[in-house]
Amino acid sequence: MAINVQAAVFHGPGRPLTIETLQLDPPQSGEVMVRIVATGLCHTDLHIMEGHQPQAVPAVLGHESAGVIVAVGPDVTGLDIGDHVVPFMLPECAVCPNCLSGRTNICLKVKERTSPASSRLHWQGRPVHTFAGMGTFADHMVITADRVAKVSKAARFDGACYASCGGATGIGTVRHMGVDADSLVVVFGLGGIGLNMVQSARQLGAKTIIGIDTNDAKEAVARRMGATHFINPARQDSVPAAIMAITGMGATHSFECVGSPSVMRQAVDATNPFYGRCTLVGVAAAGAELSLPIQGLSMGKTVGGLLMGGLKPRSQLPGLVQEYAEGRLNFDALISHRLPLDLINEGFALMKRGEVLRAVILFDGTIRNSAGPQ
Repeated sequence: MAINVQAAVFHGPGRPLTIETLQLDPPQSGEVMVRIVATGLCHTDLHIMEGHQPQAVPAVLGHESAGVIVAVGPDVTGLDIGDHVVPFMLPECAVCPNCLSGRTNICLKVKERTSPASSRLHWQGRPVHTFAGMGTFADHMVITADRVAKVSKAARFDGACYASCGGATGIGTVRHMGVDADSLVVVFGLGGIGLNMVQSARQLGAKTIIGIDTNDAKEAVARRMGATHFINPARQDSVPAAIMAITGMGATHSFECVGSPSVMRQAVDATNPFYGRCTLVGVAAAGAELSLPIQGLSMGKTVGGLLMGGLKPRSQLPGLVQEYAEGRLNFDALISHRLPLDLINEGFALMKRGEVLRAVILFDGTIRNSAGPQ
């Protein structure tokens, strides 16, 4: 039977999230129920709340989380009650052509798994939507087992949840794009994803790592994570020219994490014209377009995107969380605020003002090591 859950509910752009009691149906075939312990506040959620991305309402947003399995539906294998897990945006069915190809993490089941019909939430018999079939701004969720990574119980829940989006996208993208000791790396936007890109580039030994952000307060943390240079674009006549002055012929690897077409163009222009790679991961407003001169791409520069760092949930995400548990990746230093659910709007206000690195909602009210009591 359905259980009552506490959730922050989105009722439309420009309106605060409201804390409400909803009903959650039990898992069906191939699904599990997860008690959410920690969920991160991501700029993607803020984009929706500000009306830049469409979302049916009422809805529970949120997609970055970690928790414990409390119920298992029929036909689920490899997951049990009590397992510590990290739900993921993308599925990994392991049987579709994309999953079998080894060339992409975009499972062909993604549309089905993220459709409005996948929500198990309702209120007084009326359906409540979820973002991308997730809805982690609630203390429980039901999700298909092929979107769940079973992770180490040695990993703290707050850091493990960060791994599922900001960590996966930042760390995974830099690794996927082949950054190495000879790389000249530029990261546009030093938020949750960008700072993890800086961390990953340092881990891979990149000799030059340039962080770019309009918030001067980001410089100190970017340098702690490994940045060798910092540029505030508000104080530059030309950001690409400033980057050329440091790198010579431009970045071998540039990463755009803002979601602004104008910043994307700067990232492209700052990339080495002969063998540079520009990767766009920022979430742009619905319908936004990017204009580029074809001549600028004719000599070898490549421009593309990557979703969720190219990582797959079941076969690859557990390894990323393990690196965090062993101290080889530092997510804790990038979580600046840990808040209860009833302060979620304050967390987004901090994000809008640029006063937060990553805010995590803790549903149990404590910062608990995931090896602790249930």
